Amino acid sequence: MLGRKTLCSFVMVSLYAGAAFGAPIVATLDPSDSHTLASVMANGMLVGDKLFDDFRLTIGTDVTTAAPSADSIMVTGVQIGGDYGLRFNGPWSASADEVSGMTLKYGVWVQEPDLSAGWVIEDFTLWSNDMAVTETTGGGHISISANLLETDPDDGPATPVVQPTPTIYYSTEQTQFDLVDDAQFPGRASMYVLTGLVANGGTDPGGAGVAKVTEFYQTFSQIPEPATLGLMAAGALLVLVRRRKK
Repeated sequence: MLGRKTLCSFVMVSLYAGAAFGAPIVATLDPSDSHTLASVMANGMLVGDKLFDDFRLTIGTDVTTAAPSADSIMVTGVQIGGDYGLRFNGPWSASADEVSGMTLKYGVWVQEPDLSAGWVIEDFTLWSNDMAVTETTGGGHISISANLLETDPDDGPATPVVQPTPTIYYSTEQTQFDLVDDAQFPGRASMYVLTGLVANGGTDPGGAGVAKVTEFYQTFSQIPEPATLGLMAAGALLVLVRRRKK
């Protein structure tokens, strides 16, 4: 969860699990170290103790204006509040009487140095700090939702990890809105995320309405947390000291 964990910048590389054909891109956690979604789809991305892989981008038939391609969507590995995840940047924009958007699927796996350790994901956060909806009428809005699923939805019906679906929504017709949503659930070593993004410019033909979003984030809990890792390291050091004294 945001603000709940302290920063930790180590990178652990261990068992590789996923569907990409190339070696995964290892995120440096540098905000400027971005990669096209096309390259991440081909290789996957390792961010701290999380492997993100098996990406698929779909543009729905309800999209009426040009939507960003995999070559124009940028992906960056991030660590915020101690949690690892992804930042997505793209020009999702719709003028009056237009709709832009996408559906993005990917899987996330915990990568642990010892498979008996039982590391898990137990919370997820979705947010955006770069949305704009101006002069729209007739339901102009931005919405981003993230369905958290136990298995790959391409393989058939998938059971939700948690309900309700984390969603952020913004429109000029609202008096209150929140651009962050999160969810907690029983710990899991892996899951799939099915993200739906819609930018709707409203239903006024020829009007001045615009709905756009250029950035959103999705982060996952780091388990063990940094404090736990510190205790583990201290315990290992104590054992080493005792052995040397024998």
